[in-house]
Amino acid sequence: VYNVDLTIPDSMEKSFNN
Repeated sequence: VYNVDLTIPDSMEKSFNN
């Protein structure tokens, strides 16, 4: 997973994490 959680919503963060 990237540091996307800092820039995008948590739902998207879960998508990247998945």
